[in-house]
Amino acid sequence: MYNALKRAEDSLKDAITAYESNLSEDYLTIDLREALSYLGEITGETLDEDIINRIFEIFLGIGDWGL
Repeated sequence: MYNALKRAEDSLKDAITAYESNLSEDYLTIDLREALSYLGEITGETLDEDIINRIFEIFLGIGDWGL
Protein backbone atom coordinates (compact mmCIF):
# COMPACT_ATOMS: atom_id res chain seq x y z
CA MET A 1 0.00 0.00 0.00
CA TYR A 2 2.85 2.41 0.78
CA ASN A 3 4.31 1.94 -2.71
CA ALA A 4 1.01 2.87 -4.37
CA LEU A 5 0.69 5.94 -2.15
CA LYS A 6 4.25 7.01 -2.92
CA ARG A 7 3.67 6.56 -6.66
CA ALA A 8 0.47 8.62 -6.40
CA GLU A 9 2.41 11.37 -4.63
CA ASP A 10 5.11 11.31 -7.31
CA SER A 11 2.50 11.50 -10.07
CA LEU A 12 0.85 14.50 -8.40
CA LYS A 13 4.22 16.22 -8.08
CA ASP A 14 4.80 15.56 -11.78
CA ALA A 15 1.40 17.10 -12.56
CA ILE A 16 2.26 20.20 -10.56
CA THR A 17 5.61 20.49 -12.32
CA ALA A 18 3.92 20.13 -15.71
CA TYR A 19 1.39 22.81 -14.77
CA GLU A 20 4.04 25.21 -13.49
CA SER A 21 6.08 24.61 -16.66
CA ASN A 22 3.07 25.48 -18.83
CA LEU A 23 3.17 22.09 -20.52
CA SER A 24 0.26 20.82 -22.56
CA GLU A 25 -2.90 19.72 -20.75
CA ASP A 26 -2.15 16.25 -22.09
CA TYR A 27 0.79 15.98 -19.70
CA LEU A 28 -1.39 17.02 -16.79
CA THR A 29 -4.03 14.51 -17.75
CA ILE A 30 -1.54 11.67 -17.93
CA ASP A 31 -0.07 12.48 -14.52
CA LEU A 32 -3.47 12.98 -12.86
CA ARG A 33 -4.87 9.75 -14.29
CA GLU A 34 -1.78 7.92 -13.12
CA ALA A 35 -2.18 9.31 -9.59
CA LEU A 36 -5.85 8.33 -9.55
CA SER A 37 -4.98 4.85 -10.72
CA TYR A 38 -2.49 4.39 -7.88
CA LEU A 39 -5.03 5.68 -5.36
CA GLY A 40 -7.53 3.23 -6.83
CA GLU A 41 -5.09 0.41 -6.06
CA ILE A 42 -5.32 1.40 -2.40
CA THR A 43 -9.08 1.91 -2.21
CA GLY A 44 -10.13 -0.70 -4.74
CA GLU A 45 -12.15 1.95 -6.55
CA THR A 46 -12.04 3.24 -10.08
CA LEU A 47 -13.15 6.68 -11.22
CA ASP A 48 -15.41 7.33 -14.15
CA GLU A 49 -14.73 9.96 -16.79
CA ASP A 50 -16.99 12.62 -15.19
CA ILE A 51 -15.08 12.51 -11.90
CA ILE A 52 -11.73 12.64 -13.68
CA ASN A 53 -12.88 15.65 -15.71
CA ARG A 54 -14.11 17.41 -12.55
CA ILE A 55 -10.79 16.88 -10.77
CA PHE A 56 -8.98 18.18 -13.84
CA GLU A 57 -11.16 21.31 -13.88
CA ILE A 58 -10.48 21.96 -10.22
CA PHE A 59 -6.75 21.35 -10.64
CA LEU A 60 -6.59 23.95 -13.40
CA GLY A 61 -8.67 26.38 -11.39
CA ILE A 62 -11.50 26.32 -13.91
CA GLY A 63 -14.14 25.06 -11.50
CA ASP A 64 -14.90 25.75 -7.87
CA TRP A 65 -13.86 23.57 -4.95
CA GLY A 66 -17.41 22.63 -3.98
CA LEU A 67 -17.60 19.06 -5.15
